[in-house]
Amino acid sequence: METKELSIEYIEEKIQEILDNTFTISAKRDIIVHSDRLSFACPVCYDSEKDVSRKRGNLYLDTLYYKCYNCGKYCSIFDFLKRFDISISIQERELISELMKEKSFSFKGNTDDIEGIKDFLVLTKNDFIEKLRLVNVNYNATSRTYIEKRKIPRKWWNNIYYNYGHYYILNTLKFKDEEYVIGYTQRTTNMNYRYLQRTYKDVLDMIDNTELLEHEYFKKFNTFSGFFNFYNVDLNRIVYVTEGAFDAMFLGNAIALNGVHKHIPFECENWHFILDNDEEGLKKMKIILKKEENKIFMWKKFIEDFRLENYRIKDVNDLFFVLMTKNIDVKESKFKEYFTNNRLEALYV
Repeated sequence: METKELSIEYIEEKIQEILDNTFTISAKRDIIVHSDRLSFACPVCYDSEKDVSRKRGNLYLDTLYYKCYNCGKYCSIFDFLKRFDISISIQERELISELMKEKSFSFKGNTDDIEGIKDFLVLTKNDFIEKLRLVNVNYNATSRTYIEKRKIPRKWWNNIYYNYGHYYILNTLKFKDEEYVIGYTQRTTNMNYRYLQRTYKDVLDMIDNTELLEHEYFKKFNTFSGFFNFYNVDLNRIVYVTEGAFDAMFLGNAIALNGVHKHIPFECENWHFILDNDEEGLKKMKIILKKEENKIFMWKKFIEDFRLENYRIKDVNDLFFVLMTKNIDVKESKFKEYFTNNRLEALYV
């Protein structure tokens, strides 16, 4: 088989083989081809027994990962084919690997393995700091006092800088022992606490680089550079999704949307949303809960269980500030119990 013969149609043939071997009802063997995915009845859980037309299994073409919205199965195309004993030759496997690298280099979680990502790493952290004449919060009394007061974890201080009344929260990516800036959040210190989100395109503008704007993966990379810490998390574990970067810093394997109305443009069963405990954040989480695909944080239940009703807790930073102040140690195993994808628990949100 030559490289040019490998296509989505080829993979569709393999999926069709699985469906033909699994289902006897013709309607369940059909595949719906969308621009971004293949949809079909899930052969893992057999999908709906009441409605044979339901097709909640999806193979996403930009990542070549499978996701079922009935049973929650999430795996790569390799694991999916292997589960159903679909044999592929070594050459075919290599070709599919190349196709996956082409389509999904930005979803691997371990940046050392990301093919092609080095093309985008053009501004080191040190060069960025020098260009904007930033001072780390360690060396500015005013900003250090604020960061300490908010109890921001010290391991993140090297991502927080200050200059001329602004905080700069750097979104960085480590590659081959070097750290690069791929975006940043600019926060004013006035009473409005205005946030300005800067993506990879803004980084390119700083160094007058227009060549990479034409790169075939620029649009995708630019989109995900707008999510704080996205390229550093492990997508195979629980990924906490917060609104702000400071919030994400308290949760380990976490990313920040940098805005309640922003949407992550691909599905992952490990997203655990803990948006702000305000009108907009709660509204967004209840919308997510209705789909019963990802888990959301039950703010009301947590606050009541830990008797925190008398404290003003608007976001994750506020929550951990109060917990630390009261010397309440909440293990992650316990913390995870307050996430749900059960619509019947909407009252606890």
